[in-house]
Amino acid sequence: MTLFDLTEVAEHNDDAHGYWLILDKTVYDVSELMRVHPGGPRILQLYAGRDATAGFRRIHHASETLSALLARARLGRVRELACDDRLAARALAEALSLIVEMQNALRADHAFRLQPLRPGPLPRRSRYELQRGIETHARFQREYLDVLLAVSLRALAAATLSPDAQDALHTRLDQLQSSQPWAAARAHPYALLHRFEGIADAELEACVASCEMLDSWLVAEWKRAVSGALRECERPRPAPRRPGETPAVGGVTACLLYAVQEYIQRVGTLDR
Repeated sequence: MTLFDLTEVAEHNDDAHGYWLILDKTVYDVSELMRVHPGGPRILQLYAGRDATAGFRRIHHASETLSALLARARLGRVRELACDDRLAARALAEALSLIVEMQNALRADHAFRLQPLRPGPLPRRSRYELQRGIETHARFQREYLDVLLAVSLRALAAATLSPDAQDALHTRLDQLQSSQPWAAARAHPYALLHRFEGIADAELEACVASCEMLDSWLVAEWKRAVSGALRECERPRPAPRRPGETPAVGGVTACLLYAVQEYIQRVGTLDR
């Protein structure tokens, strides 16, 4: 039986890499199933790259047709984590799952387009679509980013850093969240909505595209950093190590916070 790492599955959640998911520790490639899925492709896309067991059990019941479809899509099994530091490995795996879930949801939000009434190419975004794009940007900061910082970053800090290092990280995070660039970035989407009627279509469309690019960039950077650290926990090592001794694991929180700082600075330059 072929074995796959969690980080390998997490990479397969887009058109370029295909769509994989995990059911009961078994890995499936559902790229082809999307064409015949009764619920449409979107639900499979939202679960791609992560464990979909709980959602699958809520909706599906055993059937010969379903079993046959899954049998054709089966790739192998998920490899058990081999890290001596189980706490760090579990925190990284949970963080990666949440990040992939957010990445999938954000792509679904960004893919929203009003369909034309007649066949032909999609028109330029309507004012309603552009307003919805700004609201998505605001929700990303208020919900996605806040959860990443309050839940994932703090859980990873507790699992990979010493108490002193945790205090230092929390101090840096508090300083960031009380800074002027942070306040400006958080106010940015609401300022756009306030000025919405006075902004020309082309300028508004460019601004929304920039917001979508930056939001997607931040989630991708977090995914890259967490995946890199988790890979250190996925394969056996020649000798045990102390928690946080591996640079990729011990340094993951610093990488994540740096990405947030970069994101905040970039958002602050959008209207300049």
